[in-house]
Amino acid sequence: MESTDQRKVIPDVEKLEFGPPSDIFSQALKIALCHMGDPIEYEQILCISGRAFKICWDDEMFFWDRFADKPDPDPECYLRRDYETAAGAIEAMGYQSEIILNRDCTRPQENASISSKGAEAVRDLVLTSIREGRPVLAQLSASSEHWAPEWSLITGYDDGGAVITGWSCFQNEGREKEELDFEPDGYFRKSNWEKDLLAAVRIVGEKNSPDGKSPEKDALQFGTTLSSGSEIGNASWGFATYERWARALEDESNSSVDGDLLKGRLRYYTHFIGHLAAQKWYTAAFLKEMKTSVGNVSDVLHAAANYAKIHELMWECWKVAGGYWRDSDGEIEKFRNIEARQKIAAIVREVGELDRAAVTHMESALAAWDKPHAYYMTP
Repeated sequence: MESTDQRKVIPDVEKLEFGPPSDIFSQALKIALCHMGDPIEYEQILCISGRAFKICWDDEMFFWDRFADKPDPDPECYLRRDYETAAGAIEAMGYQSEIILNRDCTRPQENASISSKGAEAVRDLVLTSIREGRPVLAQLSASSEHWAPEWSLITGYDDGGAVITGWSCFQNEGREKEELDFEPDGYFRKSNWEKDLLAAVRIVGEKNSPDGKSPEKDALQFGTTLSSGSEIGNASWGFATYERWARALEDESNSSVDGDLLKGRLRYYTHFIGHLAAQKWYTAAFLKEMKTSVGNVSDVLHAAANYAKIHELMWECWKVAGGYWRDSDGEIEKFRNIEARQKIAAIVREVGELDRAAVTHMESALAAWDKPHAYYMTP
């Protein structure tokens, strides 16, 4: 580690990049743990934290003109800045976590379960972790002009903490690249950073995995509880997501709304699909490879197959309208067509049924989890 009294930088931390993994927090935690000598796969973190099973469709975001000229709604919009699963992911790996919301940032937020402190406490957390050789996970807006805190990795500090170094998925884009300086190894350098940092997460303590604890079983339990979801105001969670999503697509206003506003709706829909497709693909991969007991292999594989099918159907939605790397004007006109949107809505409802069936299989797998071989040999 490069170190003086004023400067400490952790070398050779893997670059944080967006995609194909769409949950940046899980990818950032994977990189941090691997650098600490505790290797783990992205899909393991995604599932054992519960983040693989949390989705949220928000009508306000779809219909509102907020995304008319914004290229990508933050995936954290879907997860609602879910610090509980962030803490759960670290604890599932056998560590403790320290999470601080920065009340001195540009747009502070409150969370009943997370401590809110000032910039001095945030800086202390960052410097403490870096001195321990552990990267910090932070929701950081790389551009001071555009407030959009994204999960990033802080890998060091300079000038006694007045400057931080690290990785952001968006450090080489537009305004971010113009505002940031860079280290020779590619880390960004950011001064006056406290006002642009919403939350900081520190990995604490030594790894301690209790005997008998099964992260795989925990993942299935998250899947059964978090998938059920609910409806709160304009937002629908879990199973309720699919019907509200379908109704939003079928809304008559999509046929007549101004082109710029429809473009925003198309972008929200397109990125939502991308997020869900990636989420379910990695969930299927986790379930297919996870350790199972003798009585639940079939159910686990059935659930994996359902999630893999959801991934395929999301591509079918894009085939009708939307999708990355396509002509925007042409896709907008496709999306304006009610028959096209009805076709997509039918696929969305089919996906909802597949999700429900996957959870039923996971419930069955949990019921059989602790049955030994002897159970099947008893008359």
